[in-house]
Amino acid sequence: MSELTNEHGVAALRWLLDHRHDLGLNEQDLARLAAADSEPVIHAWLTGKESVPTSVIQRLGLLLAIYRGLVEITPSGNKQMAFEWFQRPTNLFPEFPGVSIRDYLLQNPSEATLEVANRSIKGLAL
Repeated sequence: MSELTNEHGVAALRWLLDHRHDLGLNEQDLARLAAADSEPVIHAWLTGKESVPTSVIQRLGLLLAIYRGLVEITPSGNKQMAFEWFQRPTNLFPEFPGVSIRDYLLQNPSEATLEVANRSIKGLAL
């Protein structure tokens, strides 16, 4: 696997910002999930004033993997349905029953929580 670069982080961040409403997230939510100190930090990353830390790039990658995993388990790879499933409470995942993936991640926005959600989704894709 190639090394993660600042460009990877910026591209992931741009995609997530472009789709934040589809995911039911606002900019503050996205900053929390990315472990950004503040919204201005995100803008500094986007404008190249600061580099995106590797730990943040990894978190953004997990968020993208969660979305990709949802697309994989929807009928016919339905992207819109994946956005809906991210926001809708479900009992598909024993790790967070009756809670939406979005809410589960925002309740404890740690890298470990992102990894649990990603593993749970990938487990359904098998």
